Amino acid sequence: MEEKLKTLILMQKYDDIITQKDDLKIKLPEELKSLQDNSKSAEIVVNEVKIKLENNSVNQKKKELEKTTNFQNIQKYEGQLLNIKTNKEYKALNSEIATLKQKNTAIDDE
Repeated sequence: MEEKLKTLILMQKYDDIITQKDDLKIKLPEELKSLQDNSKSAEIVVNEVKIKLENNSVNQKKKELEKTTNFQNIQKYEGQLLNIKTNKEYKALNSEIATLKQKNTAIDDE
């Protein structure tokens, strides 16, 4: 009788282990699918961020080129100020210089 009882206890332990393994067989594929879905979502976000970064880099280079062009025009116009003969031309060039400086400031702020 005692041996039968020990055998039953041992069988119960093995049955508990089998139940745990069966539970894992159900849970692990679900967890794996969840992790794969999260990984795919993360890849999509990373790709979107990369595209935004590339676009921002292109826009930054365009703005830097525009700023350089504006600066060169400012220098050219300031050089022309010395050769101006009328007050009207002087005001027009000064206005153009001020506009270009404002554009450069706006580009810097952006």
